[in-house]
Amino acid sequence: MENGWYESVSLSDYIGVVWRRKWIALLVTVMVTAAAIGFSERQQKLYAASSQLVNTTAAAQSSNGKNTTTNAWSTAHAPLFATTAGAKWIVDQAHVSGISAQQLLNETKVSADPVVDAVDFTVTDPNAKTAQQLANYWAIYGGGYSNHLDQQPLQSELTNYQNSLDQVNTDIQNYLNAKNRGQTPTPNQTATYNLNLGLKTTYQDKILKISSQLQSSGLQLAPKGAQTAAQTQPKTARNAGIGLVLGLILGIILAFLQDLLDTRVRTVAEVGRRLRLPLLASIPARPRALREYAVVLLSPQGAAQMPTAEAYRIFKLNLATTLRRGMKVIMFTSASDDEGTSTTVANLAVALTRAGQHVVVVDANMRRPALGSFFGLDDRMGVSDILSGHSQLGDALTIVDVSREHPVEVGSNGTTATSGGGLLEVLPAGPIPGDAAELLDSRAMTELMRELRGRADVVLVDAPPMLPVTDAMVLGTKVDAVVAVARARLASRPHLVALGRALDACAAPRLGFVFVGGAPDESQEYGGYLGGTGPADAMLHPSHTRETELL
Repeated sequence: MENGWYESVSLSDYIGVVWRRKWIALLVTVMVTAAAIGFSERQQKLYAASSQLVNTTAAAQSSNGKNTTTNAWSTAHAPLFATTAGAKWIVDQAHVSGISAQQLLNETKVSADPVVDAVDFTVTDPNAKTAQQLANYWAIYGGGYSNHLDQQPLQSELTNYQNSLDQVNTDIQNYLNAKNRGQTPTPNQTATYNLNLGLKTTYQDKILKISSQLQSSGLQLAPKGAQTAAQTQPKTARNAGIGLVLGLILGIILAFLQDLLDTRVRTVAEVGRRLRLPLLASIPARPRALREYAVVLLSPQGAAQMPTAEAYRIFKLNLATTLRRGMKVIMFTSASDDEGTSTTVANLAVALTRAGQHVVVVDANMRRPALGSFFGLDDRMGVSDILSGHSQLGDALTIVDVSREHPVEVGSNGTTATSGGGLLEVLPAGPIPGDAAELLDSRAMTELMRELRGRADVVLVDAPPMLPVTDAMVLGTKVDAVVAVARARLASRPHLVALGRALDACAAPRLGFVFVGGAPDESQEYGGYLGGTGPADAMLHPSHTRETELL
């Protein structure tokens, strides 16, 4: 990660990310919540009813009416109820139609109650009455199934003895029938007959004993009927709440992800943190009606009283408090094209001129010149003509009257001042040369800056962007100070970090930066005076120790 990208990030920065991307977070939250509600509406309605089969035999042994000593019966029998055989018993005993044993088992949840020695039955069904009825069947007929399971070994033994008794009775009857027909039994047959008589008595005693055990072995199981079935699905309110929370979390994550992928800066704080420079002015975007006027201080319709125009005046005052004595030539540059450097220079020049300063504006961006067109000086001689020896400074300079809304050319090489005592001279870029960097690095450029420094109170130099070409670095050796310009939603974080490093390597002192195109409320927050007890610190006029405010 680049040095300086996220240093000194505070909670307000994170809140700012969410606020800038609030529509993403809001949209995702609404969509996820709507999806949760839609999913709920598409779900089949289900109702649940619960019944209970309580072992009152065990409960009667407890002093508080509950079996606090053991839940052995419910623990052992709950898994036995949750079988196809158990469900089939309920279906058969209750004569339930329209549902199979497996379907009943699928709709039923069987569990041992954690408090009392009882088995809980919960039936879930699309019909509330059916759910309640089936739950009641489990409780009513479940006791019979439990006793059936418990008595099954005795029943099996009873059946075996009964079958043996029937066989003995048959043998005895056959012996008697043969004797009645006059047949003489053999000694073996007589012995078998006597043995069968003994077995008959034994089997009868066993049967009586087992029958008695069966009658006394049944547990006291009390059914507890189900209440009215409650709806368990869909839970629209719960699902909507979950969707709201998940949507908000997902929306915030997407907001941060988009902010991470979108490297454009949007706030003054971001620019200052990456350039490590103080703010000189925050210039809000021009109103839509004035987009065609680059120099808003010269635009009609009362634009001079708008926030954008006032921001340039504040910039003028902040610059006055920042400049040290002897600084006259100020270069303006940026990270890339179209960040508002030329517009900033033009408006600042008008503000300084109306305040009584002698200002010279130099368009040193000979690759993409713009200042000349702002003041209606297209196709005029300029910097390239002077540096190539085809013109003199006096011939290339044009005095512009900025006392009225529209700039008016006064003439070349004149000394007439505008109303208010200020004077604005514009030096266009001239024809685009093929070797702009070499011309700017020439001795002629050094002499031009020296001559302009002696001619004016302030010289504002509009330089090309610093990153794509070397022109601004070359000019840095010939000016007294440099100001960076960054436009909201155009300047990127990596470019600003690179610009900060380039400014560190620049020979000229760094005064600060101008933020262009910010929101009006942010411009008002950051656009105030930056230093001193007032705005009237020493300016660069030879006959004044304080700046004269003439607006």
